[in-house]
Amino acid sequence: MKLVLVAGAVAALVAGTTALRGEAEQVVILSGDTQGYLSPCGCSSPMIGGIRRKAALVRKLSISGNTTYLENGGLVEARGRQDAIKAETLAESFEAMGVTAINVGPRDAGLGIGAILQLSQFAPGKLITLSIANPEAHYLGTTVPSGPFLVGGATEAPQAVAGSLGDSAVPLGRSVKDLVDAAETAGLKPVLMLQGSHDTAARLAHDFPDLALIEYSAFGSPPLAIETVGSTVLATPGESGKFVVALTYRDGRFGGYRSIALGPELKDDPEVSRYYAAYLRRVKEEKLIDALPRKATAAYAGSWACGSCHASATHIWKGSDHRFAFQTLRKQMHDADPDCVSCHVVGLDSTKGFRSQASTPQLAGVGCESCHGPALNHVKSPSRVKLPRITQKACLGCHNPLNSPNFEFNSYWRKIAHR
Repeated sequence: MKLVLVAGAVAALVAGTTALRGEAEQVVILSGDTQGYLSPCGCSSPMIGGIRRKAALVRKLSISGNTTYLENGGLVEARGRQDAIKAETLAESFEAMGVTAINVGPRDAGLGIGAILQLSQFAPGKLITLSIANPEAHYLGTTVPSGPFLVGGATEAPQAVAGSLGDSAVPLGRSVKDLVDAAETAGLKPVLMLQGSHDTAARLAHDFPDLALIEYSAFGSPPLAIETVGSTVLATPGESGKFVVALTYRDGRFGGYRSIALGPELKDDPEVSRYYAAYLRRVKEEKLIDALPRKATAAYAGSWACGSCHASATHIWKGSDHRFAFQTLRKQMHDADPDCVSCHVVGLDSTKGFRSQASTPQLAGVGCESCHGPALNHVKSPSRVKLPRITQKACLGCHNPLNSPNFEFNSYWRKIAHR
């Protein structure tokens, strides 16, 4: 993935913003749809994203009293206990970064009523939605004033939010009208965080021309240039918390649009790094690895058992990064993180697979059986038990677009080619 800004460009943006601190200019920072990616994830370099880098950038861009920093929901995928811990870590981190408002979308609400209450305590007064009839009953707000703006949050799927929280849905059109009317009464410019598509955002901009800005959800990277529909600006930070969009606002106009990749030139923020370390400790202490669902399979042998018959292939594996994949996680303190471990060990989803470094050391790391499948029976009787032939599809479970965006089979295969 191409970095939109490198270190020098980030510095130039910050310097340009700082130069205007004496003027009545508002900095607007757009983020969202973290989707549970609290840290850069993948085996392609450079890895992009993470809340520690985001915090460092947000602090550099922010001007005290003149910053509107928006998180457009999509915190996590709401699939279980780990996502609840992630959401709490995100809310706490965003509060530390000075977030103005956090939109509660369908996936966020899917964590449940109790989790939303907990999040509201980590970021008091910052969680908002216009998509349900009684947000205050769930410790949610509807709008937040910030400088010249009145910020509201909504979704194109209000029924999903309402269903998760046991409330009544408010149609999107009515939600936006309520925001526009409230902004007019307050003498402020309405800004909408939308958990919804570009097409929906464009339609709302057409139907409600008084909207100053709509932040919407999208896959991939943000556009490289500012977009307007009429006088309404449309913008998105893209997916997985990899980018931040920054704008300036002065004299009734937006400008200074930048799409900033959270690349390695951004150093981790110390405060949010502490929150992230606490998240990893909680994941380890709650033994979430042990709680993963597992299916019955044949038994695994471990890669060392393959060497007597497949000496050349084993020699190649011994010198590969695959062999040391679990050690890489241990260095990064992710060796108890279910999100990461599955692609760094053998058979995590199997009753016969990896359990821990202590109990199943032969299955730590990416090994022969990561691709070829459980092989103990084959080791015991090679002529009777044959392993299936595999193709490049065996790589795609881990080398997918999010974790390995630069993956190209032929070039990667050359590093581990064997028969």
